[in-house]
Amino acid sequence: MGQGFPCPIESYDFMQFTGLTGQEQREIYEGDICRWRTSDGSVIGSIIWEQQACAFWFKWFDGAAHRYRELRVTFSDGELWLNDNIQVIGNIYEHSNLINP
Repeated sequence: MGQGFPCPIESYDFMQFTGLTGQEQREIYEGDICRWRTSDGSVIGSIIWEQQACAFWFKWFDGAAHRYRELRVTFSDGELWLNDNIQVIGNIYEHSNLINP
């Protein structure tokens, strides 16, 4: 659009800040594509808002099904999951090619 003409709000995609940071203290937002380092290697997925749980989650596709992990410092399933295991590598609006279906 030309200079001086505001765009309608529908023209923008807003990304909600999770309140957390990943590697290198980079802020993590809803819609970010991240690499999560695990004890077995790493997986790539995206950050989503789960309305029913009222929490942000990391979602990835493991080749058979979608998997989810709550995005917070937590102790569950015998594993301490820390945010410094997450590296932001893009977002779903600009880099959707980085994640599987």
